[in-house]
Amino acid sequence: MKSKTLAATHVAKLGILLCGSLLTSAEAWAITYNLSADWSTSSNPNGAWSYRQGGTPLPFFQSNWAGTGQDGWTTTPTGISPPAWLKTSSPFGNAQPGDVFVHSSNFNDPLANVTWTSPQSGVISIAGQAWDVQHNLGRDDEWSLALNAGEIAHRVSVVGVAKNSAAADFGNNLNLGQSLSGLAVNAGDIVTYSVHQTQNNFGHFSGVELTIELIPIPEPAALSLLLAAGLILSGTARRRRT
Repeated sequence: MKSKTLAATHVAKLGILLCGSLLTSAEAWAITYNLSADWSTSSNPNGAWSYRQGGTPLPFFQSNWAGTGQDGWTTTPTGISPPAWLKTSSPFGNAQPGDVFVHSSNFNDPLANVTWTSPQSGVISIAGQAWDVQHNLGRDDEWSLALNAGEIAHRVSVVGVAKNSAAADFGNNLNLGQSLSGLAVNAGDIVTYSVHQTQNNFGHFSGVELTIELIPIPEPAALSLLLAAGLILSGTARRRRT
């Protein structure tokens, strides 16, 4: 009897370990995507990211775009034709080295936007901010953050909005009833951050930080292991009752 009890105890411990490791490892499975850290100078789309105008990835990477001293993705191999997605290598206005910023489209041209496409099903959390990089009198940007067709956050003006201020934070610009965390996604779902000039028909410089954490849905093999662990615990409990 004692050996059976010991065996049941070991089996129960195994079940608990299996359950615990699978459930607590969800955090370890989390994949972090960061617009700045993942930046590419050679590929667009770049993994899950795409720097775009309208629905089209910007095809050319230019050095010293528009004399800014900054390099990035734009519509033409030479010359100035907004929009442009840029990453700072040296201070520029209110952008510091490593910051990503955008010059929005002019007139009613298709909007500048950056997208993240989920590589698999899971749950995502979004963090970030948008701020005024270089204010030119009579220019402004409006921005929007969306998951597929559903807008999550929105701000009508970046003028005077400082980096790391409350006004810049996505969380302080949420649409009613929206959240930045616990968002279920399927493979192929798209998070879009877009900017639109709102004054004087000319684009504006604004910065953006965007981080997305994806916790994938466990693979079928992992779910089967979790089910097996549950069955072990259930069987042990029944044996103890009898």
